[in-house]
Amino acid sequence: MTFLEVSKIFQNLETTSSRNEMSALLVEAIKLLDAIDLQIFSYLVQGRVAPMFVPAEFNLSEKGLLNSLKAVYGEEVLSQRSVSGDLGLVVEKLVTEKTDKLSLQEVYSILWEFVNAQGKGSVELKSALFLSTIKRLSPVEAKYFTRIILGSLRLGCSTRTLLDAFSTYILGGKGFRSELDRAYGSSADVGYIGSLIKGKDAQTSIKSVRPLPGVPIMSRLVERVKNFDELSTRFKGSFLVQPKYDGLRCQIHKISNQHKGVAQRIWYGRKRVESNMDMFNTESQSEIRLFTRNLEDITDMFPEIVMAASKIKEDSFILDSEIVGFNAEAKRFLSYQDTMTRRRKYGVEERKEIVPVNAFIFDIMHLNDRSLLEVATRDRFEALITLSKGFNDGLQLSPCDFLSKTEEVRPIFNKYVDMGLEGIIIKDLDGSYSPGVRNFEWIKVKKSVDSSMIDTVDLVVLGYYYGSGKRSKFGIGAILGGVYNPELERFESVTKVGTGITDVQFGTIKERLDTFKSNECPKGVVVEDILKPDVYTIPKVVITVDADEISINRSGEAVARGLSLRFPRLIEFDRDKNPEDVTTVDELYSMVKGRQ
Repeated sequence: MTFLEVSKIFQNLETTSSRNEMSALLVEAIKLLDAIDLQIFSYLVQGRVAPMFVPAEFNLSEKGLLNSLKAVYGEEVLSQRSVSGDLGLVVEKLVTEKTDKLSLQEVYSILWEFVNAQGKGSVELKSALFLSTIKRLSPVEAKYFTRIILGSLRLGCSTRTLLDAFSTYILGGKGFRSELDRAYGSSADVGYIGSLIKGKDAQTSIKSVRPLPGVPIMSRLVERVKNFDELSTRFKGSFLVQPKYDGLRCQIHKISNQHKGVAQRIWYGRKRVESNMDMFNTESQSEIRLFTRNLEDITDMFPEIVMAASKIKEDSFILDSEIVGFNAEAKRFLSYQDTMTRRRKYGVEERKEIVPVNAFIFDIMHLNDRSLLEVATRDRFEALITLSKGFNDGLQLSPCDFLSKTEEVRPIFNKYVDMGLEGIIIKDLDGSYSPGVRNFEWIKVKKSVDSSMIDTVDLVVLGYYYGSGKRSKFGIGAILGGVYNPELERFESVTKVGTGITDVQFGTIKERLDTFKSNECPKGVVVEDILKPDVYTIPKVVITVDADEISINRSGEAVARGLSLRFPRLIEFDRDKNPEDVTTVDELYSMVKGRQ
């Protein structure tokens, strides 16, 4: 397929607001794409050339592109950009009505040239490559090529929408979604899943997908309860209780048979920016990979965890853990803020001495070429206990209490809260590890359970306000937070947050949000009139917020079911979470109804 044909598909998707219509357009596209092109298409439709766990970023700023375009096309480029708010539209007007009819695969290879350009002179190299490429493209191709490079494709096409389309392609409806969800949860590579549906026996291929060390699994999510009394209705038999840490969720992978299962993936074997982070490169000395819940590779940031995990003798495994700042001598947990200072690419060794960390292992999903996802929790934990005999400095088995009476939970909860931890996680012993799933097999009880809020909430930033008074000098005075509506696959505004932010933070927050600035309300975002921000942002950044209470004070409004937060305070900015993993509308509603 040509990139021109793909660009026209993008154009149709961009102008479609209905999820069902978008899914129908994707199904028609899938029919025309072969297995290789569908892999590429599945990544590009989300503005990438590979899944999130593959470090493949373009690293070319809009400012850099503007300067390059200005040198060729003149100062008019800047005025056009200020009017349109979209460099893609500007480039569309600049190029002539012609095309070299590059194939999708040819453009994909060019995009990898951007990814692989690095070091001295790379900015100039990328700028020259960009200018030479758009001259080979038609206006519509140039628009979407530019947007892909800048990470602002604006299609509003989520992974869920793609999976809907895959299911419809296979069975004519959403009847295969649960199996596709399981397969995607086990591999976190939507392009790979797309390639399988073009095979001779798509259903069998999808059902055969299993975890592969080196390829992260979507993290198991946790439900919340309103109070301790609710536990008795959720757990009728035995269950286990583990402490809830406030750190960085981390999967620890040990890889054997490194090439097995990845050779057919289109991104495999391509050079990446940091070759030492290529988990399937035979020249790599490390067999250990670390991934966050957001699928980011953080292996190089925590060398002590890598070293400790490499000493475990088993051939391969995938462990679920929380990395927490921990003073081993004082047996004292460090704050979340201290732990997060370890997330850096430079100065790692120096920071390692200042903020030592431990990975507290609380689950296991794979062991010696065997998937444990569908194994009962009690049996997974037995395997984990056996494995933990090989743990050493840097790794610790999370404590676990096996209980049969819910009234025994409160003392354990109090013990962990007194230790400075967030609370507890309670797990059904018969439950499985369901990647990306949130249900009552895993329940969290946090120390805020006795407050009027029940818990903090995670919101996605939808925009910001300029502010007034002394805050006007920062260009930002408050941020707009939203919750997720999974039924409608959209983000809905719920509160303005201006408290809990220091003067220093305002500058950092604005700089981060401006990378996702949008001149109009982004697709898949709904904002109530009274909350409209001065600047919209694409929903990428997740925050954690506390508040005095949740209220339903706009019951007649459809946005977020009329919910709002009273006196919200920012607790943490830019959490390591996918936007779709923030608090949902229904979760927030159940929290307020639980207090009435």
